[in-house]
Amino acid sequence: MKTGYSTRLGTGAWRPATSWHSHTPRLLAALRAHLSRGSNPPRPSLARDPRRLWLLLWPLPTLLLLALSGAAGPSFWPVTFFTMVLLYPATLVTARLFGPRAGAAAGAVLAGLLALRLFVPPPAPAVQPATLERRFNLPTQQARHTIRLPLIDPGWQHLWSRTPEPEAYLYFLVATRAGVVDPSLTVLLGDGELGGLSPRTRLTPPKSAETGARDEQHWHRLPLSRRQLEGQPLLRVTVQPGPGFTPGGAGLGGGYSYHPTMGPTPSEYFDGERWTTDPRLMLPDIPNIYGAPSRPYPHPAAGAPIDPVRYFIELRLIDPQTRKLLAVYY
Repeated sequence: MKTGYSTRLGTGAWRPATSWHSHTPRLLAALRAHLSRGSNPPRPSLARDPRRLWLLLWPLPTLLLLALSGAAGPSFWPVTFFTMVLLYPATLVTARLFGPRAGAAAGAVLAGLLALRLFVPPPAPAVQPATLERRFNLPTQQARHTIRLPLIDPGWQHLWSRTPEPEAYLYFLVATRAGVVDPSLTVLLGDGELGGLSPRTRLTPPKSAETGARDEQHWHRLPLSRRQLEGQPLLRVTVQPGPGFTPGGAGLGGGYSYHPTMGPTPSEYFDGERWTTDPRLMLPDIPNIYGAPSRPYPHPAAGAPIDPVRYFIELRLIDPQTRKLLAVYY
């Protein structure tokens, strides 16, 4: 039977091992040369490879263009920080994962988006006004705000156990039209009259040298006793035009309501016929820059969701010695 190798004695089936050892150095050298050529191909210089050059330097011309044109404005340094910390590393990671061409393309896209500031102004954010206004035009109009006092709360009892007792005041943000010195507003506590808001109850002087020369907003306050506060758990405060009021000359300031004691709608407006909590009727106006007439604030259309608002009427307890504010309820 024939086999695949010789059966003569002294003749092996394979070549002697010494012949392999003689070629080993040359084989290893060829293998190393092949691997080095495949894994680390020679890279062209930056001057000969514009993609690599753009990948490494794209933030510099882009930010320099924004700085020289002034398109970024006061946001230049935040844009620079955002670019160098997030965008630039993102292009380097893209080049590492998908190659220099992909990284350069990502840098070109990001540079183009940043350069849009040269042609397209940034969108103005829709900022809700800090203060709205309800000015009284008729003697029958009223604005009411209700505060729920924590009479059984230990914190309330602790405040009144201080020596001396705190002073209690009702604070009102009053808006007046140019030319109006005396707002002439009457304040009711429950069903009884508490007092009037006038120049004597104002806490701060006029903002202009000439009294009443411009539209202004000032805090007014009226004192309260502990007996008046604890006589009823709900403190109902109503503001209405007084005897000498000027139609459209004065009113209350207000704004969006954040966790009131009688939430979510602690304030109401009486238009002469009915009470309402509709923000469009309670606080319809936003004051323009002082010295210019008011302009309507565009509340959302009827049926659209809208945040509740309140009049800025607050109960504040103050330490009579240090004049520090101890508590605020609204």
